[in-house]
Amino acid sequence: MPDAVTYHYYVSLCFCGLKRLGFAGSESTNEDQSVARELAEMGGAFDFKPPLAGGPIFSLVYQIPGYLNPHDETEMLRIFDGVHQLIKTKSIEHFQREFPDRTIEWEKWFTGPWVNAICDHLQGKTQVCHLIDRFGEYMEGLWPKYSSEFCRWQDEFFLDQWNSQLSSEEVMDAWEHVLQTSYPYRNFSLVVCPETPSLASSLGPEKVVFGDRHGLKVAARSLVHEVGVRMIGLHRLARHEATSDIMAENLQAILRLIEAEICYRKPQVMDMLDLEYDSFDDRFLSGMQLEELVHMRSEICEKDSIPAHFARWYRRAKEAGLL
Repeated sequence: MPDAVTYHYYVSLCFCGLKRLGFAGSESTNEDQSVARELAEMGGAFDFKPPLAGGPIFSLVYQIPGYLNPHDETEMLRIFDGVHQLIKTKSIEHFQREFPDRTIEWEKWFTGPWVNAICDHLQGKTQVCHLIDRFGEYMEGLWPKYSSEFCRWQDEFFLDQWNSQLSSEEVMDAWEHVLQTSYPYRNFSLVVCPETPSLASSLGPEKVVFGDRHGLKVAARSLVHEVGVRMIGLHRLARHEATSDIMAENLQAILRLIEAEICYRKPQVMDMLDLEYDSFDDRFLSGMQLEELVHMRSEICEKDSIPAHFARWYRRAKEAGLL
């Protein structure tokens, strides 16, 4: 199995760009205000604007290209062309044809409900494509400028040390024991980034961005949480009769339930891995305000299959006003 820890140039480049544009909240440096104003005018309707870039555009310009990890500017622009195709066709087939070796896991993650959740919020596809083109031009200009800064960070980052202390395989084994289901992907990668403050920003099936500033101890906790989140398998829920309709109607609710399930189960996994767990220090639990859902989860008997369990929990949480 590949090493658990790696880094991708585009992931760091893109977040650096968002900071320069003023789209990264308190991390922003606001160096490129003229471009920022132009992009904000084009993307304001989609929440792609200062002080924090959000909405579906963030997935299209950060998560998808970040996952594919372009090797150079030309390949990056090919990926942005693929984003156009995704917007127009609501299909990932273009990416699967163009990057077959890098999209092997995609059908298990970018399910129909995921694609619909992104594309159905993009009113005015032509405007979105223009925005993505302009952002691509900005990234193309920034690509060579950022290179020396990124290389300095690489030289100072102890990649071998991190990989010697973090094992995704051990974490997968623990989760498989606790959840009694198999990890659905080939591996897991913690993509370390010098730019972001994120504890875990998902790029796709088995890749999560982690801010290196948090250090190894926090990285170990993020690794446990994010492997757990992936254990459930979005494709399993999207294809099962108990949850397929819920996934199509309310994907975000199911994602919250998955996060809550993992927070509920995590103490047992942490104990198996000889890691300390403190619910008061669980930033996934508090950051997503999952406490009430986790409390409700403690009152639900474990008598169903995973999809049936989520369907039953979803109905109870909806009735209680928690979703």
